[in-house]
Amino acid sequence: MICSDKTGTLTQNEMTVRRIVTDEQTFEVTGAGFAPVGQFLKDGRNIDPAREPVLLRTLKAAILCNDAGLRKSEDGGWEVLGDPTEAALLVAGAKAGLDYEREAASSPRAWEIPFSSERKKMTTAHHDGKVTIAYTKGAPEVILAVCSKRAREHGELPLSEKERQLLLEKARSMAGEALAFWLSHTGAWMRMHTWMKQSTNWCLRG
Repeated sequence: MICSDKTGTLTQNEMTVRRIVTDEQTFEVTGAGFAPVGQFLKDGRNIDPAREPVLLRTLKAAILCNDAGLRKSEDGGWEVLGDPTEAALLVAGAKAGLDYEREAASSPRAWEIPFSSERKKMTTAHHDGKVTIAYTKGAPEVILAVCSKRAREHGELPLSEKERQLLLEKARSMAGEALAFWLSHTGAWMRMHTWMKQSTNWCLRG
Protein backbone atom coordinates (compact mmCIF):
# COMPACT_ATOMS: atom_id res chain seq x y z
CA MET A 1 0.00 0.00 0.00
CA ILE A 2 1.21 3.48 -0.75
CA CYS A 3 -0.45 6.22 1.25
CA SER A 4 -0.02 9.86 0.40
CA ASP A 5 -1.08 12.93 2.27
CA LYS A 6 0.55 16.34 2.61
CA THR A 7 -2.81 18.05 3.00
CA GLY A 8 -2.50 18.16 6.76
CA THR A 9 -1.10 21.43 8.03
CA LEU A 10 2.38 21.12 9.45
CA THR A 11 1.65 23.78 12.06
CA GLN A 12 -1.05 21.55 13.55
CA ASN A 13 1.02 18.40 13.02
CA GLU A 14 -1.86 16.73 11.19
CA MET A 15 -1.57 14.07 8.52
CA THR A 16 -4.29 12.77 6.22
CA VAL A 17 -4.28 9.68 4.03
CA ARG A 18 -5.30 10.83 0.56
CA ARG A 19 -4.46 7.90 -1.69
CA ILE A 20 -4.12 4.15 -1.35
CA VAL A 21 -2.52 2.23 -4.21
CA THR A 22 -2.93 -1.55 -4.27
CA ASP A 23 -1.56 -3.95 -6.87
CA GLU A 24 -4.50 -3.39 -9.21
CA GLN A 25 -6.27 -0.18 -8.21
CA THR A 26 -5.94 3.32 -6.83
CA PHE A 27 -8.35 4.68 -4.24
CA GLU A 28 -8.76 8.32 -3.30
CA VAL A 29 -9.78 9.14 0.28
CA THR A 30 -11.69 12.29 1.20
CA GLY A 31 -11.82 14.13 4.51
CA ALA A 32 -9.21 16.17 6.35
CA GLY A 33 -7.46 16.09 9.68
CA PHE A 34 -8.08 13.34 12.21
CA ALA A 35 -11.88 13.27 12.07
CA PRO A 36 -12.82 9.72 10.95
CA VAL A 37 -15.26 11.02 8.35
CA GLY A 38 -14.73 10.64 4.61
CA GLN A 39 -15.43 8.68 1.45
CA PHE A 40 -13.47 6.31 -0.76
CA LEU A 41 -13.43 6.94 -4.50
CA LYS A 42 -12.32 4.79 -7.41
CA ASP A 43 -12.16 6.31 -10.88
CA GLY A 44 -13.81 9.40 -9.44
CA ARG A 45 -16.87 7.54 -8.09
CA ASN A 46 -17.83 6.81 -4.50
CA ILE A 47 -17.38 3.15 -3.60
CA ASP A 48 -18.27 0.95 -0.64
CA PRO A 49 -15.00 -0.19 1.01
CA ALA A 50 -16.79 -3.31 2.25
CA ARG A 51 -16.96 -4.48 -1.38
CA GLU A 52 -13.20 -4.08 -1.89
CA PRO A 53 -11.51 -7.02 -0.10
CA VAL A 54 -7.92 -6.07 -0.96
CA LEU A 55 -8.50 -2.53 0.27
CA LEU A 56 -10.02 -3.78 3.53
CA ARG A 57 -7.20 -6.25 4.16
CA THR A 58 -4.68 -3.50 3.49
CA LEU A 59 -6.39 -1.15 5.92
CA LYS A 60 -6.61 -3.91 8.53
CA ALA A 61 -2.83 -4.27 8.28
CA ALA A 62 -2.51 -0.49 8.61
CA ILE A 63 -4.43 -0.31 11.89
CA LEU A 64 -2.95 -3.45 13.46
CA CYS A 65 0.69 -2.65 12.65
CA ASN A 66 0.28 0.60 14.51
CA ASP A 67 1.13 2.03 17.94
CA ALA A 68 -0.90 5.25 17.75
CA GLY A 69 -4.19 6.08 19.41
CA LEU A 70 -7.04 8.45 18.65
CA ARG A 71 -9.66 9.86 21.03
CA LYS A 72 -12.25 12.61 21.19
CA SER A 73 -10.96 15.74 22.93
CA GLU A 74 -12.93 17.93 25.33
CA ASP A 75 -13.49 20.56 22.64
CA GLY A 76 -15.14 18.02 20.34
CA GLY A 77 -12.13 17.53 18.11
CA TRP A 78 -9.76 14.58 17.90
CA GLU A 79 -6.62 14.05 19.92
CA VAL A 80 -3.70 11.93 18.72
CA LEU A 81 -1.81 9.62 21.02
CA GLY A 82 1.53 8.85 19.44
CA ASP A 83 2.78 9.39 15.91
CA PRO A 84 0.54 11.55 13.66
CA THR A 85 1.31 9.47 10.57
CA GLU A 86 0.22 6.27 12.31
CA ALA A 87 -2.88 8.06 13.60
CA ALA A 88 -3.75 9.01 10.02
CA LEU A 89 -3.74 5.30 9.15
CA LEU A 90 -6.17 4.61 12.03
CA VAL A 91 -8.44 7.32 10.66
CA ALA A 92 -8.34 5.82 7.16
CA GLY A 93 -9.36 2.46 8.62
CA ALA A 94 -12.20 4.04 10.56
CA LYS A 95 -13.48 5.74 7.40
CA ALA A 96 -13.74 2.26 5.87
CA GLY A 97 -15.73 1.00 8.86
CA LEU A 98 -12.88 -0.80 10.64
CA ASP A 99 -12.92 -0.44 14.41
CA TYR A 100 -9.46 -0.72 15.96
CA GLU A 101 -10.63 -2.15 19.29
CA ARG A 102 -12.67 -4.85 17.57
CA GLU A 103 -9.89 -5.80 15.15
CA ALA A 104 -7.28 -5.85 17.92
CA ALA A 105 -9.50 -8.10 20.02
CA SER A 106 -10.06 -10.58 17.18
CA SER A 107 -6.37 -10.56 16.17
CA PRO A 108 -4.45 -9.86 19.39
CA ARG A 109 -0.84 -8.81 19.07
CA ALA A 110 1.65 -11.49 20.09
CA TRP A 111 4.89 -9.55 19.64
CA GLU A 112 6.42 -6.71 17.69
CA ILE A 113 9.73 -5.58 16.25
CA PRO A 114 9.82 -1.76 16.46
CA PHE A 115 10.90 0.42 13.58
CA SER A 116 14.60 1.21 13.49
CA SER A 117 16.87 3.11 11.15
CA GLU A 118 18.71 -0.14 10.44
CA ARG A 119 15.66 -2.28 9.54
CA LYS A 120 13.65 0.61 8.06
CA LYS A 121 10.46 -1.24 8.91
CA MET A 122 8.16 -2.20 11.77
CA THR A 123 6.62 -5.65 12.21
CA THR A 124 3.77 -6.88 14.41
CA ALA A 125 2.58 -10.48 14.71
CA HIS A 126 -0.97 -11.44 15.64
CA HIS A 127 -2.75 -14.55 16.89
CA ASP A 128 -5.23 -15.94 14.39
CA GLY A 129 -6.18 -19.42 15.48
CA LYS A 130 -3.19 -21.71 15.00
CA VAL A 131 -1.27 -19.45 12.66
CA THR A 132 0.84 -16.33 12.88
CA ILE A 133 -0.16 -13.33 10.80
CA ALA A 134 2.61 -10.76 10.65
CA TYR A 135 2.22 -7.27 9.20
CA THR A 136 5.08 -4.98 8.24
CA LYS A 137 5.34 -1.37 7.15
CA GLY A 138 8.43 0.41 5.97
CA ALA A 139 10.47 1.76 3.10
CA PRO A 140 9.25 0.45 -0.29
CA GLU A 141 12.62 -0.90 -1.37
CA VAL A 142 13.05 -2.79 1.92
CA ILE A 143 9.56 -4.31 1.82
CA LEU A 144 9.67 -5.30 -1.84
CA ALA A 145 13.01 -7.04 -1.33
CA VAL A 146 11.36 -9.73 0.83
CA CYS A 147 8.10 -10.16 -1.12
CA SER A 148 7.51 -13.18 -3.33
CA LYS A 149 3.76 -12.66 -3.89
CA ARG A 150 1.25 -9.89 -4.43
CA ALA A 151 -2.33 -9.70 -3.22
CA ARG A 152 -5.22 -9.74 -5.67
CA GLU A 153 -8.97 -9.72 -5.08
CA HIS A 154 -9.30 -13.45 -5.69
CA GLY A 155 -6.07 -14.65 -4.16
CA GLU A 156 -2.32 -14.22 -4.40
CA LEU A 157 -0.02 -14.29 -7.41
CA PRO A 158 3.77 -14.61 -7.70
CA LEU A 159 5.68 -11.34 -7.79
CA SER A 160 8.21 -11.32 -10.63
CA GLU A 161 11.39 -9.28 -10.63
CA LYS A 162 9.99 -7.14 -13.46
CA GLU A 163 6.86 -6.39 -11.44
CA ARG A 164 9.00 -5.61 -8.40
CA GLN A 165 10.93 -3.00 -10.38
CA LEU A 166 7.71 -1.48 -11.75
CA LEU A 167 6.36 -1.11 -8.21
CA LEU A 168 9.58 0.54 -7.10
CA GLU A 169 9.33 2.99 -9.99
CA LYS A 170 5.74 3.75 -9.01
CA ALA A 171 6.86 4.48 -5.44
CA ARG A 172 9.68 6.72 -6.64
CA SER A 173 7.31 8.62 -8.93
CA MET A 174 5.27 9.58 -5.88
CA ALA A 175 8.44 11.07 -4.38
CA GLY A 176 7.69 12.60 -0.97
CA GLU A 177 4.10 11.37 -1.05
CA ALA A 178 4.95 7.71 -0.57
CA LEU A 179 4.68 6.83 3.10
CA ALA A 180 4.64 3.08 3.41
CA PHE A 181 4.24 -0.29 1.80
CA TRP A 182 2.33 -2.97 3.67
CA LEU A 183 2.76 -6.69 3.47
CA SER A 184 1.70 -9.75 5.39
CA HIS A 185 3.12 -13.17 6.07
CA THR A 186 1.14 -16.15 7.33
CA GLY A 187 2.61 -19.30 8.80
CA ALA A 188 2.54 -21.73 11.67
CA TRP A 189 2.60 -20.12 15.10
CA MET A 190 6.15 -19.44 16.29
CA ARG A 191 8.11 -17.22 18.64
CA MET A 192 9.63 -13.96 17.45
CA HIS A 193 13.27 -15.07 17.19
CA THR A 194 12.34 -18.24 15.31
CA TRP A 195 10.16 -16.22 12.95
CA MET A 196 12.95 -13.73 12.23
CA LYS A 197 15.18 -16.57 11.05
CA GLN A 198 12.53 -18.37 9.00
CA SER A 199 10.24 -15.62 7.66
CA THR A 200 9.83 -15.94 3.90
CA ASN A 201 7.07 -15.90 1.35
CA TRP A 202 5.73 -12.43 2.16
CA CYS A 203 2.74 -11.13 0.23
CA LEU A 204 2.63 -7.51 -0.88
CA ARG A 205 -0.69 -5.83 -0.09
CA GLY A 206 -0.11 -2.97 -2.48
